[in-house]
Amino acid sequence: MWQSESEDGGGLAGECVLCGREQELFRLPGTGGRFCLACSADLATVLLLKEEIDAATLNGRDAEGLIEELSEVSAAVLARSQSTDFGSLQR
Repeated sequence: MWQSESEDGGGLAGECVLCGREQELFRLPGTGGRFCLACSADLATVLLLKEEIDAATLNGRDAEGLIEELSEVSAAVLARSQSTDFGSLQR
């Protein structure tokens, strides 16, 4: 895994811990690791959906639409991570 500071100081370049792609990385508050822009956006969406699903469930509201959206985002993250060559995890 390679890492270097970006020239503009705006982030770290390296491998995303979720999809493994080598890009500029970002750290989300409350999470471990650094993520590419696409994965950080999806992870933030998942965290918000989880909170909304919990709140809806606790308040007796229907959360089916939120659960479907969570499933779609999760499938997209899984597809992205599987599209990267993880067959060479030993580096």
